[in-house]
Amino acid sequence: MPRHYAFLALAVAAIGVNACGRASASKGPAVDSVAATETLGIPGAANSTPVLAASGPWVVAVWTAIEHERTNVYAATSADGAVRFSSPVRVNDVDGEGHVYGEDPPRVAIGPPTSGTTPPEIIVTWPSERTKHLGLRSARSLDGGRTFLPSVSIGDEAIVGERGFQSVTVGVDHVVRAVWLDQRRDPGTPPHKNVEGDWDPMHLMFASANDGRWSAETRLATDVCGCCKTAIATSKDGTIYVAFRNIYPGSLRDISFTLSRDNGRTFSPPVRVSEDHWQLNGCPDDGPTIALDGEGVVHLVWPTLVQGEQPAIGLFHASTRDGRTFTPRQRIETLGTSKPSHPQMTLDRCGALQLAWDEAQDHRRVVAMRQLTPQASGNVEPGSAHVISGSGSAVYPVLAPIDGGVLAAWTEVGQDTSMSRIAVTRVGEHCRPVRDTASGE
Repeated sequence: MPRHYAFLALAVAAIGVNACGRASASKGPAVDSVAATETLGIPGAANSTPVLAASGPWVVAVWTAIEHERTNVYAATSADGAVRFSSPVRVNDVDGEGHVYGEDPPRVAIGPPTSGTTPPEIIVTWPSERTKHLGLRSARSLDGGRTFLPSVSIGDEAIVGERGFQSVTVGVDHVVRAVWLDQRRDPGTPPHKNVEGDWDPMHLMFASANDGRWSAETRLATDVCGCCKTAIATSKDGTIYVAFRNIYPGSLRDISFTLSRDNGRTFSPPVRVSEDHWQLNGCPDDGPTIALDGEGVVHLVWPTLVQGEQPAIGLFHASTRDGRTFTPRQRIETLGTSKPSHPQMTLDRCGALQLAWDEAQDHRRVVAMRQLTPQASGNVEPGSAHVISGSGSAVYPVLAPIDGGVLAAWTEVGQDTSMSRIAVTRVGEHCRPVRDTASGE
């Protein structure tokens, strides 16, 4: 797996993108200024791979910092909607054990809002090198990110196989759920190999945790594409939704979907979201994103190859109400170049979907956003596209809902390519929250 590291700085800014109203279709990207007001990072270290989660006024930012070839996971929290962040706290309890890159970052989830000033539970997961093979660890904080409890393994460490590309969510029942890709060898069995003899087949695994104790893992799928991020979400009624990139016969790399209505005890057979027929003898290194709207409809956005005289990557949307049938894929127009990548989506507190991605513009990559307003048909009405990154090259955006809009973060590289930063930007005008939303993938 490739690993990319960069210097990270965190900034909070307010820009005037309307994130909570119906917007007209875009005729081209609008460029907005970003004024940095705060910086997070470990001095002297290369900081990268940020992720965000929010619940009520609580926001948590997690990233990795590399110093002297040792990678550690850090968290900083805010109790005032990302106006001020705490000092960074190291999450992992074994120094230097992190093993991450842009498509396989740490992940963070945060519990439902609590009463009064009691902070919600924070759960951080990350790929770890502490054993002889790449495994997964998790740690949780019960005091608003001031401290983290000793980490525990996700999955059986005795079973050899590289693990990563995890996603994590917390339901209203405070139960943590995670899925990940797992190149395990079960005891006494030969190495796993898919029907195409691919070099990167994986299993898709699931586990849940209550009070920090993880259940035995469950295999949800096999022959899974080996280095595309997974996505998981939990609805108010406890239904668990999972999306991932599968390998279909002919080495077609299409998106699959499965769900559980019994708290993860059983999952439905995976179904194909869209027959995109992206044939590739390798991994696209770019997975799906999930968000649930206010009506409980599940929305997915993913990148896929569009065939033609000049094949190009595009971003597409589909939705489902029953988890078995999906709307026909709907192309989401981006900035007009050949490879928009790394989509991330969240439901803002005004009830609209917000989508971010990165794309090449003027010999650099930029982060762009646009609102997707759910329609009765299951499709979405795209609003205007806005470039929200600055003058540097920007990649791997992430989103979290906050009062008044959305918090967006990305890694940004300036003229000195040995250094980079993560700009975290408040996007949207003030609006009245329609409900509290806990988020985290």
